[in-house]
Order: sequence, then structure tokens, then C-alpha cells
Amino acid sequence: MRPLGIPNIKDRAAQTAVKVLESIFEADLPEEQYACRHQKNAVEAVKRAQCLLNRDRPLEAVDADLPGYFDAIRTSS
Repeated sequence: MRPLGIPNIKDRAAQTAVKVLESIFEADLPEEQYACRHQKNAVEAVKRAQCLLNRDRPLEAVDADLPGYFDAIRTSS
């Protein structure tokens, strides 16, 4: 355990790499996708869905529990 929560060099390098990858993948995502995105959250997704429903536009919503999904995968032994 490190005192004061100061990241070591390896942690900082990994954090920087993830930040660079985040910007690359963020550019490819469609605007209507809200999951796990910077400055987008579930409340904004619900507001947008309500707006589309009020305009009688077709709406498709997907909710997935990926951690639960991976718990159910069988591993070969």
C-alpha cells in the first residue's frame, strides 16, 4: 500500500494510456450511446428518450448487465 494514494510510475503510465485510448474510441461512438461515456449519464439518456417519445419517433433502448453475463460463462476445465 502506498501512502497518500500517490500513483507509482506504472500506474501513471497505464492511466495516461487509457486516457489516450478513451479519446480514440469516444470519437467512433454514435452520439445516441450514453453508457460509460464521459459527461453522459443515465439521467441524460432518460431525458433524451422522453424527448424522442414525445415526438412519436421510434425508440430502441438496450440495457445489459455485462458483469452478470461474464459470471454465467462456463469455462472449460
